[in-house]
Amino acid sequence: MEARIDKWMWATRIFKSRTIAVEACKKNRVMVNNALVKPSRMIKPGDVISIRKPPIIYSFKVLAITANRIGAKLVPDYLENVTPPEQYELLELQKISGFVDRARGTGRPTKKDRRELDDFTTPFFQDEDFDFEYENPTLPSPREEGLGERSLHMKRKMLICSTLLLFVFSCITEKPANITKIGFDFAARQLTVATKEIDKAFTDSSLINPRSTNSDGALHLVAAKDWTSGFFPGELWYLFEYTKNPEWERLARKHTHPLEKEKLNGKTHDMGFKMYCSFGNGYRLTHDENYKNILMEAAYTLISRYNPTVKAIRSWDHSKDKWQYPVIIDNMMNLELLFWAFGESRDSVFYNIAVNHACTTMKNHFRPDYSSYHVVDYDTITGNVLKKNTHQGYSDESAWARGQAWAIYGYTMCYRETKNIDFLNQAKNVANYIFTNPNLPPDLIPYWDYNAPEIPNAPKDVSAATCTASALYELSLYDSENESQYKKWADKILINLMKNDRAAVNTNRGFLLLHSTGTKPSDLEVDVPLVYADYYFLEALLRKHKLETSVIFK
Repeated sequence: MEARIDKWMWATRIFKSRTIAVEACKKNRVMVNNALVKPSRMIKPGDVISIRKPPIIYSFKVLAITANRIGAKLVPDYLENVTPPEQYELLELQKISGFVDRARGTGRPTKKDRRELDDFTTPFFQDEDFDFEYENPTLPSPREEGLGERSLHMKRKMLICSTLLLFVFSCITEKPANITKIGFDFAARQLTVATKEIDKAFTDSSLINPRSTNSDGALHLVAAKDWTSGFFPGELWYLFEYTKNPEWERLARKHTHPLEKEKLNGKTHDMGFKMYCSFGNGYRLTHDENYKNILMEAAYTLISRYNPTVKAIRSWDHSKDKWQYPVIIDNMMNLELLFWAFGESRDSVFYNIAVNHACTTMKNHFRPDYSSYHVVDYDTITGNVLKKNTHQGYSDESAWARGQAWAIYGYTMCYRETKNIDFLNQAKNVANYIFTNPNLPPDLIPYWDYNAPEIPNAPKDVSAATCTASALYELSLYDSENESQYKKWADKILINLMKNDRAAVNTNRGFLLLHSTGTKPSDLEVDVPLVYADYYFLEALLRKHKLETSVIFK
């Protein structure tokens, strides 16, 4: 048995009249089995009808055909709501983030602004024409609310007027409430996809964990020696920590184990990224003594790269024709492994090396405005600075976005471990540089370099945003004067990432976030998903959750 789509949508109470149903089809707002349709399209049981009503697309599976309009109680017999959960999350995100976020100092809205506001607040179908009387969280039934049609209509008009006032007076958006749950529910679905994608792509035993996707969309797996190899198991450990589901622990162990051999790889400074994000989180959550022993060996390997004259750990061994003893701002992130090793062993060598490295970096890496160079090269005989570069940024004197993120995160962590007020002040000053920068976009997701000449058409770097958000939540613990502001910035970053930069479920090989930038000058990994963006995204969510539930975190 079949029926015309326009007649069936009217009969099942999706629309109040058949005329409105016809108009919806003509305006390309209705699809059947993912294809746009005309009002005359015939449908049958099993077809899936999708209807566009911002901010989401509702989907319904046809269960039965009727030619006559049915009562509301009978609707479930004729259709099944199969709208994906992530579509409803968009509604939640809109509720918790508010309608409008207009920057201060931008003046009264123009006519164009008002038109855009109207487009944003007015649905494709006027509320009174879009008749969901079942399972519609945005349009409560007048009967359920105890309101007449007129009073409900007035209530909606008042909501739109209130939104316009928010727009004009630039009110701060509402504090988010469920971002952590939304984020981890989404991550669970995507990382389930990711583990399956890894298994499918596992044709070379040396390639173990994902880093990004290639230009053809294929999964880019890396060997254990790659600096990003520890982030994916770290994500799995965070998911286990949040959900307490032992399956995530099993998967985390599976993807952590192949990195063990890296504990003796003295050719890289990235021991913290590789070993602490994986084995470190694993030990923190399971107290596995084997993990502890592996981490201690990794820490000893890392300090073998320390030069007491320079008072810093060497970063790269490559490009010896360009740098004698390069130290990069990224290396601040690896010091956490050394502080951990000191805490476990009480061997002051670990502590002193970490502190010396942080002090040397603080002295030589930063400009007067607290933006950071990427690379500082040292003379190994005298310890003097030879030159300063920004290798992955636009120019030597530009502020590479992820470098600023490494800096705020690294010095916040160093303050936690030492209580040295200089480290706290450094983190605060870097935060001030980032959030007073005129080239920081309103959504707080930075361009790949704060001085990129193509701004505002420059690629964004989501990875810099996620690392910064995570650092801000911790920094809020140590600076009571700015605690609220740090949390608001971090919340806003997470909300905007969730609204605008998430991958669609079951796509992008299971990565969580899009639009990161690895190395723009080399045209490497530009506007792609990156595993470390996902890692710090989950860490930020987890830290937010712990702050809101009064759980101490490290």
